[in-house]
Amino acid sequence: MLGIAMSFRSRYVGCSISLTAGVAILTRFGLAFRMVSSAIEENLIKDLVDVPFNYGLAIAREPDKQRDGNLTTSGPGGFWVVEATHSITGKKELVGCGGLAFIQDRKEGELRRVAVSCRHSRRGVASMIIQATLAHAKTHNLPSIYLLTSSLQDAAVALYKKHGWVVEKTSEELVVGCRVCTIHMRVRLKEQLFFLVNIDTG
Repeated sequence: MLGIAMSFRSRYVGCSISLTAGVAILTRFGLAFRMVSSAIEENLIKDLVDVPFNYGLAIAREPDKQRDGNLTTSGPGGFWVVEATHSITGKKELVGCGGLAFIQDRKEGELRRVAVSCRHSRRGVASMIIQATLAHAKTHNLPSIYLLTSSLQDAAVALYKKHGWVVEKTSEELVVGCRVCTIHMRVRLKEQLFFLVNIDTG
């Protein structure tokens, strides 16, 4: 009887330790995720507080669009918004957005703020935004588009790879004891061409 009680107690203690360890790991991961999310949110607010300035937008020249206060691209940068219109009510809903910032000193674009409403995910909205960004960058002869993402966003990394981005480097940091990997990706829109010129000095 004593042996059964001790066996039960040790099994109970083992389960308690495993459960406590599991909760601790999940709590640390949750805290890390929350810290990363809050940092992203802070950057997002800074970035989106003045979209026309940060993404090079100007008021549209067409009179009908001016009346509505519509903005248009005025250079290599841009910001795109996807709306869905309800088939019955005609009500419009913002379902996604994304921006292309022009980095002056590097003469390249940076893809930022690609976001899709969870109600409209997996419907090709992010791909539409990315395709619009790529087309706009090519029109303005940008050599490449750079982006930063994290290991917490596997689906986003897969989507960017599908559209031609490749991982250039990764950097890890500890956030509340959890390793979070920052992923640096780039898509090259035009390759550098090098020509070998023979000079006859004879």
